[in-house]
Amino acid sequence: MLALAVVMASLLLRQLRPELAIILVIAASVAIMIGLLGKMATVIRMVEELAKRANVGTMHMNTLIKIMGVAYVAEYGAQICKDAGENSLASKVELAGKLTILSLSVPVVLVILETLLSIIP
Repeated sequence: MLALAVVMASLLLRQLRPELAIILVIAASVAIMIGLLGKMATVIRMVEELAKRANVGTMHMNTLIKIMGVAYVAEYGAQICKDAGENSLASKVELAGKLTILSLSVPVVLVILETLLSIIP
């Protein structure tokens, strides 16, 4: 409902003061993200509990949680850039997110490969 109200207000405001419309959209986006923090914390707790039950190292689960966080933050940042009309900057934010995810995932991939190599004679 908040997003719908902000879109309507932004459309009206964009005709009079485009710079304020962008600020309104960004503020609403931040408010929505803050509202979702509690739900994200619940998901993180569930993943950690699942990791404990599966006897998976917390280091690897923390890495996976970081990867998910980077993915969401990069997408969020890119969408804000697109809302502001900065499509080239948005693509750079997406590329930076992908490269960060790649660098974070290397240790996990190495552990998976080592496990596979230990299984195969």
